[in-house]
Amino acid sequence: MFIVYACMFVSVRSVYKYLSGIRSHQIELGMGWEVAGWHKVARCFRFVKKKYGLSASRFRRPLTIIILNSFSSVLDFSKHNDRMFFAASCVAVHLFLRGSEFLFDSSHRQCQRLCRKDFSWLKHSSPFSRFSFCIGCDKVKWWRSDVTVFGVATGAFSCPARAMLNYLSRSSIVLADNDFLFSLEDGSPLSRGYMMKRTAEVIRSLGIDMSAFNGFSWRGGGAVSAKMAGLPIDTIKALGRWSSNAVLVYIPFSLSELELHRKTVGSISHESATNSGSSLFVDGGFDSHGLFVESDFADCNAFSASLPHGVGVLESVS
Repeated sequence: MFIVYACMFVSVRSVYKYLSGIRSHQIELGMGWEVAGWHKVARCFRFVKKKYGLSASRFRRPLTIIILNSFSSVLDFSKHNDRMFFAASCVAVHLFLRGSEFLFDSSHRQCQRLCRKDFSWLKHSSPFSRFSFCIGCDKVKWWRSDVTVFGVATGAFSCPARAMLNYLSRSSIVLADNDFLFSLEDGSPLSRGYMMKRTAEVIRSLGIDMSAFNGFSWRGGGAVSAKMAGLPIDTIKALGRWSSNAVLVYIPFSLSELELHRKTVGSISHESATNSGSSLFVDGGFDSHGLFVESDFADCNAFSASLPHGVGVLESVS
């Protein structure tokens, strides 16, 4: 109830920070924290993000594999920073990574850190053809858990395994276990600001107009590339670690696809339906009352009963 109510007045990102502060304060008081791993929190945030959005006046351009393959004509792979930038881009797109999972944000006290010790090559018949790294749980979003992702050699120019091998084997700096995995030549970690700026420079050098876009989406680029390769939605969800249909935000249907599907649906005839054994009417129909039951709102009703008379929080939320 706190999450849903607070999002009516402040941004979703602010509520993330509120909950993080509440959690830290409660732990400091020695009271413990019983909400860790509570899936209701994740579901609440999925709901409020769909309802209120995360604010964006312009779109983020998906950085697809096709765009990555064209980087060869722009980047100078004799330089450490370009090798590192290309490796980070390939890994992020092929493994459907969020920016917070591989970039350093100096403005965030609880920034996500992807260290050298989290990356490892997997033993295989072909050396340096498979790798893995562990993505630690973001302290702000404590209901998530650590996850291990895997990458494989693809044979293409933007192959993440080859890009990582080229970056690590030719690195001009020696990375300790606790150093940031993607580090610039001066030793500083790869920040979101540098990644955005360098990507924009490379994109413009390719002659692509960026005026209608605000930033880039590596995770979205991986999803779009998978769709272009003809992978089904269920496979894309598994690759991108989506547990809901939020993947559809990244890969919306184009107008031409919708037109084609409408023609397909409209071409169904009485004979084809009869031959396939399908009934003209679904037995039993569709009962919308079966979507929810009274017990689903038991905690909401209990909360409402505890409020002082005249406080209409539940009415506003519903």
